[in-house]
Amino acid sequence: MKKIVIALLSLVLVLSSIGCSNSGKVDDSASNGIESSADREQVKKTAQDDGPGEKADQPLQIVPNTNLPLYPNAELVYSDDRKLIYASDDRAKDVHEFYEENTEITTLMTFMGYYLLGTELYDVTMQDFKDTTERRAIIDQYFEDAGGKAVREFMILEGEMAKEDIVSIFGKELEKTLIVFEFIDYYM
Repeated sequence: MKKIVIALLSLVLVLSSIGCSNSGKVDDSASNGIESSADREQVKKTAQDDGPGEKADQPLQIVPNTNLPLYPNAELVYSDDRKLIYASDDRAKDVHEFYEENTEITTLMTFMGYYLLGTELYDVTMQDFKDTTERRAIIDQYFEDAGGKAVREFMILEGEMAKEDIVSIFGKELEKTLIVFEFIDYYM
């Protein structure tokens, strides 16, 4: 399993470097100039008809400043410089299955109403490196490509785990699933 993960990460890094060196032009519509049009096209996928309410061949949107797809029908309910929170009426289990099928994530922890998922950056930082110089160079390049900040882990919350955030955002209790993306700066 570890060899497969390493092979997939290597492939992602190669594709990222090819995409970043493609034309050097930045799409003016990209938020904060972090994504290029080549990156946006490379990351767009077609949603599969996995369940009710999802349309076949519907292009997936990308969470701003990431290479992660946005869960279909999720709406942005909170945004600041460090955090994006999306809400959905679907169950957390369905959201988790969507991310397992559409991204290279690592499920770090699951609990009733709580999923902690590791992104590509999590996998990169957890790799075994020959020395710290190699590790630093790879992580430096990752953050440079990402514009200085990235999502290492994100959460899917529902029920009691999401209750406090839902009340603070909506002002009342609602049956919603929250998808929380927190950005980190390069700190290593």
